[in-house]
Parts: sequence; structure tokens; C-alpha cells
Amino acid sequence: AGPLNVTCHRAFDMTRDPAEALEALIRCKVGRVLTSGQRDTAVEGAELLAQLVRQAGQRIIILGCGGLSPDNIGEVRRRTGLSEMHFAALADVPSAMRYRNPHVGMGGTDLDREYRTTVTDEALVAATIAAAKA
Repeated sequence: AGPLNVTCHRAFDMTRDPAEALEALIRCKVGRVLTSGQRDTAVEGAELLAQLVRQAGQRIIILGCGGLSPDNIGEVRRRTGLSEMHFAALADVPSAMRYRNPHVGMGGTDLDREYRTTVTDEALVAATIAAAKA
């Protein structure tokens, strides 16, 4: 990627040896690694996230992720020492479609899914950021 800053995505969470994998990413001059600490959520992976932050030092950024919300992001930040966190602040809103065919869905059994749109919720973004800073 030349001079571009690169982020390794959550494939990192599937590695056998995260400490070794982190060193390999550092050698490759990767700028940050997106990880939930090899668990489904950052809360569950907090112990490994803290270890990775310590191991990384100033050589690479550990970008924590996984189920972060206003209710837990401050705790995760305090427990891990993360300086950067990735979260989704999403809300479902009704779509603008007027006609709804009650006899068919476009996959799965959740027929109403066709008539919802997922958007970023501005208030939830602000609340999550505020909670991270608290």
C-alpha cells in the first residue's frame, strides 16, 4: 500500500497466536488492527485487548470493536487502555415504501425486513462518544 496507512480487519481475531500475529503486522508496517480481543464483544475480549495495547506500545494502534455502546464503551476503555474504538450506532426506521406485498419476503421469514432501513443514529453516536470520554 506504499505510504498509505493500513488497517488489518478482524481476520486478526481468528489467529492462533495473537501476540505473534501482532508482531507480524508491526513488521509489515500496518498502522492499526481492528479487534474485539478474539471474542464476540470487546467486553468479553477486554483482557486480551489490554494485553495487545501493552504489547503494541507506540508501534501500532489497537482499534477495539465489538458490541460497543454507551452502556459499556467507557468500561472497555478503562479496562483496556484503548485509544481508538470502532462502533456502530444504528437504528431501524420504516422505509418510505407505500405498497407492502403481504405474501412475499425477499429472503428469510422476517417479512417486515423489506420495509425497514438501517441508518446511523446521530443521537446514539453522540451518546457513545460522550460515554467513551467519561
